[in-house]
Amino acid sequence: FVTFIDDCTRVTWTYLTKNKSKVFMSCLKLIWKNIKRIRSDNSTEYVNHEFLNFLSHNGIVHELTCVNTPQQNEVAERKNLHLLEVTRALLFQMFVPKNYWGKVVLTVTYLINRLPT
Repeated sequence: FVTFIDDCTRVTWTYLTKNKSKVFMSCLKLIWKNIKRIRSDNSTEYVNHEFLNFLSHNGIVHELTCVNTPQQNEVAERKNLHLLEVTRALLFQMFVPKNYWGKVVLTVTYLINRLPT
């Protein structure tokens, strides 16, 4: 899965992807959100020619973090950890089969977005 997080409100959008090459398509779904800046690591799905052209064409600033420094992208790292922790807890506590893992991640994102901070 890939997550997009609003830096101001911390509202999160989660998209399920079968492989890393689908991140670009997930970003296309968000274009109506008026994205100004994307911060990512140096993974191949974020630095390929197609993705970079898309960002520059839409006037989106792309910030890359340094190698082996998850601290520079701590909001996303922490959010992903929180999503996975709650997802695992729901799967375990409710005896949900593992093939529903994706739907549980989407549900957890929905619930966290609606919890008061």
